[in-house]
Amino acid sequence: MEKTMHYTSVNHAHQAIEQINQLRNRRELCDIILRCNETRIFAHKLVLSVNSPYFKGLMNTRYYMEPGLYEHPLKGIEGDAVQTIVNFFYTATVSVNEESVWTLLPAAAKLHVAEIQSLCSNFLLSILDIENCLKIHHIATECLASNLLKESTDFIKENFDKVNVFFMFYFEVFVYLCLPVYEQDHHSLSVFNNRS
Repeated sequence: MEKTMHYTSVNHAHQAIEQINQLRNRRELCDIILRCNETRIFAHKLVLSVNSPYFKGLMNTRYYMEPGLYEHPLKGIEGDAVQTIVNFFYTATVSVNEESVWTLLPAAAKLHVAEIQSLCSNFLLSILDIENCLKIHHIATECLASNLLKESTDFIKENFDKVNVFFMFYFEVFVYLCLPVYEQDHHSLSVFNNRS
């Protein structure tokens, strides 16, 4: 009877993508450049395609099936956010914070990167409060983040009185600051009168 031994490497996939990332960092064998305004991001069509339905659909068009280096403009999303997403495709790691989440979620939504959409939505839920609930509700609506939209809507309904008072104060300050200087001298807002 013939003896057989089977082996499956647990490191192969990790090592392969690590090597591909090193190629990207050296701009070797890259076949696409993503352009967001002035930001240019070198990548491999294969890596983009297997990580994003947006890119998979794009790469299946006749234009991108020919060999060569292509430059693809991405409009309406920030270059830093796209760079973060592409880095995630190559490294499987990503970080989000209170500054980056506002550009990362729309980029992930446009490029159909579900893991990052979920991460951003969960992060925004973790910081949801009176001051940012309307902004979070707005981004949830724009990005079609259904769970985030539901949770932020519920939060606004439950805290409507507090949200209303908070935003009315800032609205009055905004109006006051936008008035021409000569009108400010003669105009007093209730918020400032009440503080006297």
